[in-house]
Amino acid sequence: EIQARQWFRRAQAAGYPWTDINQLPYPRMYQPSFTAKPYWECSDTPYMKYMCELLESNYPTIKAEVKALLKNKPLARQAITFTESTNLIGAGNWTQIKLANDNAQTGELEWSDWMCAPGGPFEKTCDILRNHNQWRAAHTGTAKFYLMPPGTRLRPHCGQSNLRLFMQMG
Repeated sequence: EIQARQWFRRAQAAGYPWTDINQLPYPRMYQPSFTAKPYWECSDTPYMKYMCELLESNYPTIKAEVKALLKNKPLARQAITFTESTNLIGAGNWTQIKLANDNAQTGELEWSDWMCAPGGPFEKTCDILRNHNQWRAAHTGTAKFYLMPPGTRLRPHCGQSNLRLFMQMG
C-alpha cells in the first residue's frame, strides 16, 4: 500500500486529476498515451470501427440470445450476477452477464464454458466474439452484458482501465 500511495502522489503531482487512491487504474490495464474523452465514436479508431461493425451486423443474433436467457428464469438466475462495482449504484440495480474475463496472471481471456458451449445460452455470441473477431487476441479485456433497468443511476466514476471501451447496444 505504501508503494501505491507514493505512485498516487506522483500521479497527482504530474497533473492527473485523481483525488482518491481507489481511482487509480490497474497498471497492466492503463495506457498513458490514450486520449481521455467521455465518448468514443465508431470512426475514432480502426479497432472501434471494426468492433462496431461486427456487433451491429450481429445485433439480431446477440439480442435474441440475451432475450432468450432473460425469459428462462432458472437460467437467468444462474447467469446474472452483481457487478464488482455495486458501490457505484446511486439508484436502481446494476447486474451483469459475464461471458469472459481476463486472467490476471496471463492476460488471456477465459470464456465461460457453460455459456459458450454448444447448446449454451450464448453459443452464437461467443462464436462471433471468439472466432469471427480479428481483435480476439487482445491481452486484457472482458466480454459481458451490463443490465440496468429504467431508473438506474450510477454515481460519477472512472474505471480501473482506459483499455476497455463499453458499447451501448440498446
